Amino acid sequence: MAVSYIPKQGRNVILISTRHREAEVTEGPKKKPERIADYNRCKGGVDNLDKIVDTYSCRRRTNWWPEVLFFNMVDITSCSAYVSLTAVDPSWNQAKLLRRRIFLEELGNSLVSAAILRRESTSLTHQFLLHWREGFSLVQLSLQTQSHRHQQLRSEVGNLQVVHRTEKRTVSTCICCGSHTCKEHQVICCKSCWKD
Repeated sequence: MAVSYIPKQGRNVILISTRHREAEVTEGPKKKPERIADYNRCKGGVDNLDKIVDTYSCRRRTNWWPEVLFFNMVDITSCSAYVSLTAVDPSWNQAKLLRRRIFLEELGNSLVSAAILRRESTSLTHQFLLHWREGFSLVQLSLQTQSHRHQQLRSEVGNLQVVHRTEKRTVSTCICCGSHTCKEHQVICCKSCWKD
């Protein structure tokens, strides 16, 4: 049920509540609706939650509103989980001062540990190293020619070559002969085709 209350001229307060079913008004000179009086009695909890969430937060600086909403939901959910844990087990880390911080660290580690174990089993780094060792000779050749070309470019200082009798300017060179090539006349190939 929705309630509209005008505490003073030019100010309108609209409140929607699922808790209250009847339109009741408080006793006193202001004649506030009962819903607004209940909200005012309980809003200290909202302020306290904001203070707790601001103390330790997972939020990152972002201007994208769905991300802001997601970070806020994670913060509120983690605070709710901490309150539930301390209600069930009040003696959990009772001697420590920063209990909520410890809880958040353990929560984060438990959420990330499955992904870390999955990544270890796929071992992307190991696969990368194997591919790197296979193509090391090609990479070494390319690096040598690039460093040689880089030294030439330092001496030219911005001189770009005109290639293929057109007005296209390029810095790219062939790694075999060193002649300048534009993007139209370059061929890109993978290391397995390069070996063939």
